[in-house]
Amino acid sequence: MAKTAKGLVSFVKTKIGNPYLYGFKQNYAWNKKCTKDDYNRLKRAYGSLIWNSDVKCIGKYPCDCSGLISAYTGTLRGSSEYKSTAIKVLPIKDIKKAVPGCALWRHGHIGVYIGNGYYIAEDGSAYGCRKAKVGANGWTHILWLKDIDYSDAKKKDTKVEKKNKKKDTKSYYKKYTGGSVSFVDALMVMGIENTFAYRVKIAKANGIKAYVSTKKQNAKLLNLLKKGKLIKA
Repeated sequence: MAKTAKGLVSFVKTKIGNPYLYGFKQNYAWNKKCTKDDYNRLKRAYGSLIWNSDVKCIGKYPCDCSGLISAYTGTLRGSSEYKSTAIKVLPIKDIKKAVPGCALWRHGHIGVYIGNGYYIAEDGSAYGCRKAKVGANGWTHILWLKDIDYSDAKKKDTKVEKKNKKKDTKSYYKKYTGGSVSFVDALMVMGIENTFAYRVKIAKANGIKAYVSTKKQNAKLLNLLKKGKLIKA
């Protein structure tokens, strides 16, 4: 049976919240449990790409970004191979031409466009499989995948989707659940750039125009991050 764009979107929606583990693949049945040996093997092979905190994946069913799509199609490909075999490729600036079920791609990473300005991807150890705004991940290209039949894909957003798109224009960093009292350290733990220059941009996006990294300013930003209300720069 052909693998459809509609089917791909439905499939990835069921995986939101699933843990991410670099280099780990699932099959179509999604029944491959990560063992301690798997974790240690990947740690030896990929070094720092496997976070120490990824040990939490042991006993669970993690997956990496390309594996999320491969689990649906039944054809194993890496992110670069998805781009090289795509039947159509457009730059991300043409996102309005994308249909749900297209892939979003940047070097070393891939996700699935689900329409209405959102994508779903196994988005790294800090996020796992999540739904996020297209602008949240530095995507560079839109792919129509060789393994997907796009004849069932919607051509345009519905009126309801267009209305929701106007309402929800902000994108937020994932909620920080750690115990650090340092905004800089919390960003580092979350895998977010924590340089002063980038913190200035985050502060500006969150209504702090004259950010100089004072205790009060950082406390406000950390509080927003803990609530999941820190607007992305």
